[in-house]
Amino acid sequence: MNHTIEDKLRELGVFPRTIEQSADISRNASDVNYVDQRLANAASTASAEQFIFMHYMRIRERNPEVVQQAVSALKTEDISEEDIADYFTSGWDPSATFHLAKCKVYDLETRRAFTVAANQYALDQVKEYLGA
Repeated sequence: MNHTIEDKLRELGVFPRTIEQSADISRNASDVNYVDQRLANAASTASAEQFIFMHYMRIRERNPEVVQQAVSALKTEDISEEDIADYFTSGWDPSATFHLAKCKVYDLETRRAFTVAANQYALDQVKEYLGA
């Protein structure tokens, strides 16, 4: 049976009162900035990162292997595999946690570059899961 994006969003149970809006954002988002702009236009209290990771966390509950896939996809010499895995398991607002916890481990540019790439990766994974 084919499930629509809306069906998959209902199954995830994130933002149940705004399924249509979430589906539209997921369908049309090519990057995190688009999500951020759409949420701001809708006067949402969630940030783009929170929107993405609330969905990603529910996907992770159903498929824990997505964390190892993220580690494999984002593995670099700059960020440890353990820190990549922690980013994808740390909650709804992982960049704030990462920046605070790792400010003495990685320089600001390294942290920024990683969080941008990680958030885009998470968005891409959410879109893939939803079939968007």
